[in-house]
Amino acid sequence: MGPFLSSYREKIVYDIWIGQLKKFVIPVSQEYEFCDFMVNPTRVRDWNIQGLPSDGFSTENGVIVTRGRRWPLMVDPQCQALKWVKNMEGPQVIKSYCRCHDQSDNCQYCLLLGLQQLGD
Repeated sequence: MGPFLSSYREKIVYDIWIGQLKKFVIPVSQEYEFCDFMVNPTRVRDWNIQGLPSDGFSTENGVIVTRGRRWPLMVDPQCQALKWVKNMEGPQVIKSYCRCHDQSDNCQYCLLLGLQQLGD
């Protein structure tokens, strides 16, 4: 759901997903909120302190980044995600530049040590 606009995300959840739940008579709250279900408010507050914007769309993205099983690709023209990840992960982040000739070496190094790699 990461690359989709918030209006499309809402349509998927409220019109399609909850509609299917009701169709199959599966109990569901009328006031379902994705972020309330997936993360507690104190974690969200920590993310905001660490630099994640406090709007709902950014919080949804934060949930997807932290709860997803795969590494996220973040397109970040305003560098908000970069700031957040650097503050959240601290020294475990290695920043590399896309034009580096040793990009594959950096990637291997990060994979071996379990570090995050930020491409710039």
